Amino acid sequence: MLQAITTRLQSNLSSKENADIIVTMSMNEINLYSIADDEDGFPRFYRMQVRIGFSYIDKNGNARNYNNIGIYDFSVEGQSTVTDEKRFIAINQASLQAI
Repeated sequence: MLQAITTRLQSNLSSKENADIIVTMSMNEINLYSIADDEDGFPRFYRMQVRIGFSYIDKNGNARNYNNIGIYDFSVEGQSTVTDEKRFIAINQASLQAI
């Protein structure tokens, strides 16, 4: 996540005391949806959607708050449920999209 943030902002991380901008992120919402079923009616494709809140304060005290949504679609490849590993990967990928 830190690499995604520094790439997206095109800047380096520093201590809070030396920072020109302080960005605080919070994961506000995580949703998992079934988006396609197989011929037997079992869910096979899912969509993970996350909403991340960002709070931005520059060294002059100017503040801005906003939210961004990231989406990641994936399949369960013959499994009947979403494993914890697939859920974690989906949350991570959707979060990277939100950043």
